[in-house]
Amino acid sequence: MIRTESVADHHRKAAEHFENAAVHHRMAAEQHERGNEAEAIRHAIEARRYHEQGMRHEQEAEKRHAA
Repeated sequence: MIRTESVADHHRKAAEHFENAAVHHRMAAEQHERGNEAEAIRHAIEARRYHEQGMRHEQEAEKRHAA
């Protein structure tokens, strides 16, 4: 049996991605404070990637709510 992801699954996944984004934002801030711009940029890019993944899951949840 193939299990389809529920709306709740997508909300949970979105939350996980947003939490990961927050961690990387904090790490970027720490690296900026230490003057390590290359690492700060790397963490900022990772934060954005996680945020975008979270947004995709939120959009999927919204679509399923509307269905």
